[in-house]
Amino acid sequence: MEATVRSAYGVTFRTTYPFRFHLGPGNGPVDLTFDVVDRGPLAPGWDAAPTTYAARDAATGIATGEVRVVDGWHVLRFMSAADFFVRDDRALAVLHDPAYAFAVDIWFLGTVLTYWLELRGVPVLHAASVEVPDGAIGFVADHGAGKSTLVASFVAAGHRLLGDDVLPLERRDGRTWARPGYPQMRMWPEQARRLLGSEEGLERVQPAVAKLFTRIGDGGFGAFCPEARPLRALYLPRRTDGGRVAIEPVGLGEGVTQLVRHSFLTGLVEASGLTAARFGRLASVVRQVPVRRLTYPSGFDRLAEVRAALLADAAEAGAAAPSDEAPGG
Repeated sequence: MEATVRSAYGVTFRTTYPFRFHLGPGNGPVDLTFDVVDRGPLAPGWDAAPTTYAARDAATGIATGEVRVVDGWHVLRFMSAADFFVRDDRALAVLHDPAYAFAVDIWFLGTVLTYWLELRGVPVLHAASVEVPDGAIGFVADHGAGKSTLVASFVAAGHRLLGDDVLPLERRDGRTWARPGYPQMRMWPEQARRLLGSEEGLERVQPAVAKLFTRIGDGGFGAFCPEARPLRALYLPRRTDGGRVAIEPVGLGEGVTQLVRHSFLTGLVEASGLTAARFGRLASVVRQVPVRRLTYPSGFDRLAEVRAALLADAAEAGAAAPSDEAPGG
């Protein structure tokens, strides 16, 4: 298959793999090549090497993911279904179980590429982000806090999507920049009906989960921002059954704690000896980017009110944010 050049999270990669996810075209020099192959680059027996990290099912104790470093390759094993071999400029996947072909996109974009970024000093948050005037804002939270709904409401109102679930942070010119993801969102059927008018024709992200692919731009929903934007504020959202919109500042210590808590691959980063460096980078982010706690009422009919409050706060927060000239990742 002919290679194409794609991008995600500010990384440009050449690939022969036909991604199911909607990815943007690559711009600039290629950082990484990625292919799905029949056989990995290491000699048989490599998987007898000690594990750097193992994730286990809480109920059974069976390993669901393992990482080894062998001859310069970081090897990420997902159950017994696939192995990903990663080094500075190359990533290879070997799919052992065709039943998991749907997961190659999920594993590469959700774990492998975020780990590759962390190895290079780019901290990655579990957060959704959207462009606002003069920059971007991000929503940092666990699943179920409504961050995707908040971002989707901004996109429906004409703001460009930056990222649905992954937010890499880049230090440049004394500021923190939010890197773009890719032009796609995942929506629950109820969100699709409310925001798109229908869920008809939308494909499931994975067979056992009801979340749906929603293409952004190019005839899809809203528009996508393909370039990094200066980060004006980060919000910790919490939905309530009623009441008013409340936005409150978060102190430095709590802000760092929350960003560390909502970072990707916490256990793997710790096992790889990267925790201290990540902590320092996130502390630098919180010193420069305001972190706010957002309490807001549930209901699609209240989203316009929430957007207005966030835009006003982001404008004020961005104007007051200090510049931090210390070098960072």
